[in-house]
Amino acid sequence: MTYDELYKKVEAQWHDSYKSKSWEIIWEIVKLHKPNEQGDCYLCTAEYTVTYPCLTVQAIEKELQ
Repeated sequence: MTYDELYKKVEAQWHDSYKSKSWEIIWEIVKLHKPNEQGDCYLCTAEYTVTYPCLTVQAIEKELQ
């Protein structure tokens, strides 16, 4: 799943759940893990280089399936 697809899917869940705090937090996490120009996870590269999807995004995608 691309970042844009994941972003839209989580955003839709947030809206469908009447903007629940849980989905808002997941949505914020997805925003933080956006890939940069090199295709690496933006947040995770602060520590070390991690290609997108990082483990956090993989876990979110797994739970959405």
